[in-house]
Amino acid sequence: MANTVQGVNWALERACRLRGGEGWALPDVTRRQLADVSTYARAVPHGLVVDDVCVIGYTFGSDSAGATVSLPCSGFRVSLALAPFGGEAAVRAACSACEANVAPDDRPVLANCHGFLVAWPDSEELEAALQVAIRLRGLEERIARLFPRTTPLWYGLWIESPLRRPHCEVLLELLEGLADLGGTQDNDPRHFLAALRAAVTWELPLHVAVPPPGHADLGWYTVFPHCPRCKAHAPLEQWQESYPEEPIPCPVCGQRYSPAATQRSEQMDDALWEESDLKNVLGADNVQAFRRRFLRRQGHSPEQIEDVLDRHNNGPLRRRIADLRRRQDTARRRLPAPVPPPDSPPAVLTLEVGPDVPLRLRLLPAGEVLMGTAGGPEEAGSEGPQHLVRIGRPFYLGEFPVTQAQFEAVMGINPSRYRGDSDRPVERVSWFAAQEFCLRLSRQVGRWVRLPTEAEWEYACRAGTTTKYHWGDEVTKEQVNCKPTGAPLVALVTGPEVDAPAVETNVQGLYPPNAWGLYDLHGNVREWCEDEWHDRYDGAPGDGSAWVTPGDEDPFRPVRGGSCWYFAAACTSAWRQALRADADDEADDPPEEDSLLGDLLRGPPVGFRVVVEAD
Repeated sequence: MANTVQGVNWALERACRLRGGEGWALPDVTRRQLADVSTYARAVPHGLVVDDVCVIGYTFGSDSAGATVSLPCSGFRVSLALAPFGGEAAVRAACSACEANVAPDDRPVLANCHGFLVAWPDSEELEAALQVAIRLRGLEERIARLFPRTTPLWYGLWIESPLRRPHCEVLLELLEGLADLGGTQDNDPRHFLAALRAAVTWELPLHVAVPPPGHADLGWYTVFPHCPRCKAHAPLEQWQESYPEEPIPCPVCGQRYSPAATQRSEQMDDALWEESDLKNVLGADNVQAFRRRFLRRQGHSPEQIEDVLDRHNNGPLRRRIADLRRRQDTARRRLPAPVPPPDSPPAVLTLEVGPDVPLRLRLLPAGEVLMGTAGGPEEAGSEGPQHLVRIGRPFYLGEFPVTQAQFEAVMGINPSRYRGDSDRPVERVSWFAAQEFCLRLSRQVGRWVRLPTEAEWEYACRAGTTTKYHWGDEVTKEQVNCKPTGAPLVALVTGPEVDAPAVETNVQGLYPPNAWGLYDLHGNVREWCEDEWHDRYDGAPGDGSAWVTPGDEDPFRPVRGGSCWYFAAACTSAWRQALRADADDEADDPPEEDSLLGDLLRGPPVGFRVVVEAD
């Protein structure tokens, strides 16, 4: 999530075998054509090219001592990237003879005929520095004659493109000595100064362009309203639902334009990210071996490498899950032998978890459920493929999510953020904390208590229905505790201050139950399930059992039901989400003081309900 950096894209116009097609001299076109070549050239001196793979993206790991290590996660095959240009020898031959292949020093370079000069056009500090430099160098008259008159000055220098020799001469005089005005997005500001010198020496047109202000987040790119001439921000508040259609004057260059006509949002193309993922470049089975070779090249010891990779692959968390499973097996063996169930088990089972703290469970019959959502992978996502599950035996499921009073009676603490009534569901609970609750309660009541499987949860939620919710396909505020349509994110924790109701968990019985007497399966809190996470249901058990890989379970677990933070569309019977088993692993700590940042970092509330087998 970030605003785009504004600055100057530039490219020297000099025809060669590496550039071609429509608009080949423009900065954006040049960058697209030569990006891999220039990236490769800059990567070599830093040891970022290993076994014909140029690393371009990283994720971060850490060793047991807390030292951060960069792990390669994306890149490209150098031989494939350079093949369209005739290979590396042909590229070096072309660039070595090219006047536009400029560099700020004597290092050998490739495809350095383009770059990006980082700067913030509306920076008052930059504007003041430029104005001082203009006065000190006596450039007022020449700049007024050669460039559009705008304020702040930064925009005016880049409105007309390409820059010719007189423009470049003035810019050289102005920017010499102001090399700190940019950043290091490309090489450094000296690279742009070298391009100006080449433009002057060899009479090369220098094409320049300033990108519009924008924001990239969650797979979408949003362009804010801006002046189409100078790319200055429109003098309007960002993130409005609609912008004025009527033209307004640009406060920088004076051009009139419609803000609404310059704003747009578009979905970003994930194909390029997927294409450069090392799993696709090398094959998923070869990524770990490549990372070892890469880290050795970077000077890390074999011991540190193995430590980092083990932690990055969630080794400690997987071992923690395996240890939990061993404890569960031991605890279950030590329970009293089960008593044969009566011919007609009671419809309600009540466990006394503490003095005057009952936990009620409803008996659910054996039966079938059409689990998931119909449609192909693009339509159903992780909720597909839709498949039939047969629940062969009746079981008891908690009438409500485990409450704060029940959790505190068993565990001795209450980690919840949303307090005020002990009948609210407990939240800020990790999967491990939920499992620990089940273990302790099993020993306490002498019966095996566990989390529901995903199939059991959806079977219970639907209660024989096939609609989106157990009452149908439409939602009213009287049916579910979820985020009001149109409420902004900050309303989740600030309430009336942003003219929207605060969103929080509800007490028992506030919303109607489903046909089997179960409450709050939609909204309220996300609920942990027993299974490990799988991206799709391909290969899922058809008998309702937990879908796990014994001895090497995935550290992500499914949560179901949505929450009070979510819109109704994310609170359906089929909705599911992956969450690390140690998420909200704060059961030993009291809740921190309420804060917007703390709540946003912790995320929507997560709790659980429990199962007791009927036989």
